[in-house]
Order: sequence, then structure tokens, then C-alpha cells
Amino acid sequence: MMNALISFAALVSYLFFLVRFAWQGLQVLRASGYAAFFPVFLRRVPASVYISTILDILFFRRIFSSSKVLWMGSWIFHISLFFVTLRHMRYFFPSLPACLIFLQPVGLAAGYLLPLSLFYLMVLRTVQKKDRYTSSYNYIISGMLLLISSTGVAMRAFFRPDVLSVKQFSLGILSLGPRMLPDSSLFLLHFFLFLLLLPYLPTHIIAAPFVNLEANRRIKELRYVIHER
Repeated sequence: MMNALISFAALVSYLFFLVRFAWQGLQVLRASGYAAFFPVFLRRVPASVYISTILDILFFRRIFSSSKVLWMGSWIFHISLFFVTLRHMRYFFPSLPACLIFLQPVGLAAGYLLPLSLFYLMVLRTVQKKDRYTSSYNYIISGMLLLISSTGVAMRAFFRPDVLSVKQFSLGILSLGPRMLPDSSLFLLHFFLFLLLLPYLPTHIIAAPFVNLEANRRIKELRYVIHER
């Protein structure tokens, strides 16, 4: 019974996130007008704007220019989260491509950096006056991520669950065939926190590439107009 309830909760959480993610993406396209004019928009944007946008997204250049200490924590957090997510792919696929297998040690190291960077950011935002306007939503999301990553580190370092049973359980959820729960209370807490977090992840991140691209395009046009004058 417990297996079925947790599997059902997982499916609801996944579906809620996917629907919210798709809806947010549709709203972004409608608001920006890219849905109708995206091909034209692509032709009008110089290659330098795309390069600048990619650099902004990969290296958080805008944050770097405003606060070096905040940039350090933010960049380590996001890059750690990325590699930790890649490492977790082994639980959702029967086999992994060679590139992901090669990155598994990187994901392991990132797993230890993730809670440290989150704690650093939460302390920094609490101490710095200009970051005190940070919403309670951001603190809740950061706190849940800190708990999830901390329980993950604890399972890796001290209370290791049976990896095979964890993988079978994860594959069973994706294939709509519930399997036995792993015999680990810490894993259940880790997984339950993830299910609570997933529907509330900030889906506005999908708008970031479009927002950065449009901002860089306008900066480019403004510089051109000023130069012409």
C-alpha cells in the first residue's frame, strides 16, 4: 500500500511540474511574440548577441559585475546542481552513455559542494543589506534544496542505501510499475523532500535565455544608434 501511495505521489508531482513548465513556456512565448515571429527574430539577431547571451548564462556575468562574493556562491551552486542532476540520471535509465559515466566522479564531488554553496548563499543574503528584500519563497526553495542535498551527502558518506533497490524503485515509478521501497528512512526523507520541491521549482528559468537574448539585442542596437549619431 505504501509503495503505491508514494509512486502515485511521485507521478502527480512529476506531472504537475511538467504541466507547469509547459504552461510557463507558452506564456513566455505569447508575451514575447516569439511564437509568431521566431524565425524572423532569429534572422535579425547578430552572432555576437548569441555569443554574449551564452556567456551571460554560463558564467553569470551580470551577477559578477554587481557582486563578486554573490557570484562565486551562485556559480558554484548552479554548476554543482547541474552535475549532481547528471549523476542522478543513473537511477532513471537502465544504462548510461559513456559521456555521463565519465562525469560521475565530477557529480560526486559536486554533491559535496552543493549544500556548502547553498548555506553560503543563505548566510550571505541574510547578512547583506541589499539582499534582505529576497522573498520568503526563495528562502523556502533554498532551504528545501539544502535539506535534500544534505540528506544526499549523509547517504553517500554515512548511511548508504542499497543502490540497486533505489534504481529499481526509480525505474519502476517511470515505467508505471511500482517496486518495493528501499529499506532506508533517510532515502525516503530525501525522496519525499524532492517530491515536495519539484512542483514549486522556479519555472521562470526557462525565460532566462529569451530575456538575456532580448536584453543583449537591445544593448547592441542602442550602441549602434549612439554610434550613428
